[in-house]
Amino acid sequence: MTLPGISNANEFYSAHYLESVLTNDIKKVRERWAEEATAQLQADPLADVSTPEALFKALRKPWQKLREAELGITADPAERLRLQRELFFQPLCEALGYPYPPKPEPVLIGGEAYQIPLLGEVTNTKGEPWLWVV
Repeated sequence: MTLPGISNANEFYSAHYLESVLTNDIKKVRERWAEEATAQLQADPLADVSTPEALFKALRKPWQKLREAELGITADPAERLRLQRELFFQPLCEALGYPYPPKPEPVLIGGEAYQIPLLGEVTNTKGEPWLWVV
């Protein structure tokens, strides 16, 4: 199985896993996505249902739109960041199933107060952060 864009740094995964097992693992996930989409459509035939795979493939258009919009902007980092968030990061987070409520997150680092620009956050049942999308 060829894996464009994926490199096995420091042999983290065995060659056997990448060549044999990963293919079946991915196949099972894709089948589950298709089954879930079919079940949703059967429950509500008018629903707008897409698999994560289809949503991820659809990111090609926002990515291209961002690339075109950034061509003339080199001197203004704030404008580039705004375009990246608006045109690509929001559709990316949504395609990956993460909520997209961008917000500044205050943190203390070495006794100094900073703000991290969060694009998304996943929390546990206690409300503690498990994942930050920066």
